[in-house]
Amino acid sequence: MSDESPLDLRTLADIESPEVVREALRTFRRRLWTRYVWIGLAIVFAGVAFVVGARPSDLREEMEDANLRVFPESVWRLDDASVALVEVADLGDTMGLHFVALPDPGTPDLALMVEGAVDALMPSRYDLYSEVLRSRDITVTVGPSRCRPGCEEQETLVLDLRELGVPENLWRST
Repeated sequence: MSDESPLDLRTLADIESPEVVREALRTFRRRLWTRYVWIGLAIVFAGVAFVVGARPSDLREEMEDANLRVFPESVWRLDDASVALVEVADLGDTMGLHFVALPDPGTPDLALMVEGAVDALMPSRYDLYSEVLRSRDITVTVGPSRCRPGCEEQETLVLDLRELGVPENLWRST
């Protein structure tokens, strides 16, 4: 605390020069604007953080947030594995597909590849999330993970989404 007593505003009326009042107003306005600028920047940064946090971070989350999702529950048995199409989701101009591949015991790890995939996410060695352009027929290649395209051990599945009960408005291109 200072020993100076607060300024009595009534004494300002007795001052002939208004410089004191101008300087006080200038200081007040400067402090007010700088505080508003900092508050405004804080609001903008909070808004940007909210928008960035609200967007799906990966394909799986994008599929979970889709308006139209279908769960065909279709399973195909291959030589050394079972492959299931678990989910088909509408992603706008594209579709999201979720496959699960379970190799038989003693079988090397499998790799799933979807022809024409725009994006793919493999969170574990059994799941494949893939984004493809809208199409009625989906071609999936399954084979050992060490295999490259064209390997003799690979098998190809051609899936007809209409036969699997997927609604036409999900796979038909607009």
